[in-house]
Amino acid sequence: MAQIQESPVIKGLAIVQLKVFEDPRGRFMETFRKEWFPQRSWDIIQNNRSDSQKG
Repeated sequence: MAQIQESPVIKGLAIVQLKVFEDPRGRFMETFRKEWFPQRSWDIIQNNRSDSQKG
């Protein structure tokens, strides 16, 4: 799960440290999950990013 903290400088801004899963084939990370921001009512549920390379 990502680590989330409030910005000490900008009110309402969240700083998200993503957890990256890597191996020789590439990497994967969740870039957004609705549960991380329960106070918001966004329609999006989850977003991911994956990068792969020819092995």
